[in-house]
Amino acid sequence: MSSTDELAKFNSLTKEERLMSSTRIRAKYPQKVPIVLHRSAGNTAVPELNRFRYLVPSDLRVSELITVIRRNIKDPKFDESKALF
Repeated sequence: MSSTDELAKFNSLTKEERLMSSTRIRAKYPQKVPIVLHRSAGNTAVPELNRFRYLVPSDLRVSELITVIRRNIKDPKFDESKALF
């Protein structure tokens, strides 16, 4: 299943289903934080990611998260000096 298909399936979940899922994950991994990332609707400057769901340590800094995100960008033409936000 491609990440686009997985994202469509994830987006079809209700807020309550997402909350139950994140609560289950937090109970199983208390030292980790589930994060869901996606591009904004009109943003074509940032390429698609290989994954959109991440389970990261609770003490992970934003700069470290950005490094992880940059490693998961599909497009080999992506200019790493370009801002992601």
